[in-house]
Amino acid sequence: MQPGRKAFTLIEIVVAITVGAMILLGASGVMNQLADAARRLHLYAAATDRAANRERDLRELLANVEVGTPGSQPFVGNADSATFSSWCHTPGGWLERCSVILSIECMETTPGSASQSLVVHVGARRDVVMTRYARSARLRYLNGAADGGQWYVQWTAGIRAPLAIGVIMDRDTTFVRVGGIP
Repeated sequence: MQPGRKAFTLIEIVVAITVGAMILLGASGVMNQLADAARRLHLYAAATDRAANRERDLRELLANVEVGTPGSQPFVGNADSATFSSWCHTPGGWLERCSVILSIECMETTPGSASQSLVVHVGARRDVVMTRYARSARLRYLNGAADGGQWYVQWTAGIRAPLAIGVIMDRDTTFVRVGGIP
């Protein structure tokens, strides 16, 4: 504004409004990017929590295996699946005997692409516990821990369960203890 003038010119007002609008548009874009990043982070955290909870549930099911008592089914397993009785949490908060099936299943991860996954069936509920985009997966059963342990491809029905189950997915192996503390 020049000395002696008491008002802004129309051009000065249009320039000020344009600059203000550009600042607001830029701030809006930054806020949208922050909101998208927060949403992606939340989805990733939720997926990670679900995966951790499923593995924790698997460890708890195997810690609560029941064999050799009336009403329980024997522990039977092969390279692709294992069946056994366990004690499962109910919605009411107590434990109830349940039938469990662990199975290696082929799942489609993306259209035209499949991988092996470890799936837990407890009654009618089916949960995918481990998916590591593995081309091959198998189960192994630990009989004894002495001298590095004796691992078996098959566990036949008997009055006891294995000490642990090894879930082998390609070159990665997860060991889950059977019985005792999860």
